[in-house]
Amino acid sequence: MSPNTYAASGFGAPSLPIIRGQLGELFQDGTRRQAGNNGFGVPLSFNAVEQIDVVKGAPPVLFGSSQRNGGFVSLHSKQASTEEHKGKAKLSAGRWDQYTAQLDYTAPIVKDKIGFRVSYEHLDHGSYYDYSGTKSDSLFAALRVLPDDKSSWDINFELYQVEFTDNAGINRPTQALIDHGLYITGQGVQANGSTVPATGSIVSPTGLVNIDRSTVLTDPDNQNEATTYLLHSIYKRELSDKASLKNIS
Repeated sequence: MSPNTYAASGFGAPSLPIIRGQLGELFQDGTRRQAGNNGFGVPLSFNAVEQIDVVKGAPPVLFGSSQRNGGFVSLHSKQASTEEHKGKAKLSAGRWDQYTAQLDYTAPIVKDKIGFRVSYEHLDHGSYYDYSGTKSDSLFAALRVLPDDKSSWDINFELYQVEFTDNAGINRPTQALIDHGLYITGQGVQANGSTVPATGSIVSPTGLVNIDRSTVLTDPDNQNEATTYLLHSIYKRELSDKASLKNIS
């Protein structure tokens, strides 16, 4: 938990943090992740993530150029073990038909020298809101190589496929809608007489109807799809007691 930090939710699809009231940056393994302003963007998969750091204030220059100064979230990818076999399976279910399944396994290939890790997650999340939800599959693989006692090389790859909907919300907000679920009916008309919805249209109210709070302006056919590929390489070498080399790509 981090105080004064939450996810910017542009039409129900958060992809950037809000920290100290301003947009923040998103990094993974020291590399800046793309994400749209105000939260517009592809949902984030946490299948590959082992640790999350939330830092307030502008990112340090070591992370390169950035444009948001509220703070940043740093994601640390899972690492393979070169010492022991470990695995876990996770199933979860929640309200509004939200289901998640994950398998995660790591083991040494050459003990104390080379190890691998594989993690797969399937997510099928419904929503309180009509025709809204997220379905995704994430496959993550990692390799850890220890050439000697002063060097380490971590390579990881993630394939992420997701289908998600933007939550279009509802228009004509009034206190009656908030308090009692009463929606104003009536056709909007432009100055030229067109009934196509547009800025400046004038609505002549024709009455009030009860509307369920789960109803939003999202069509059943509205759907976004995305496939992302992420490849990270992190090489570290201790040069002396006071100096070290680190390459991230």
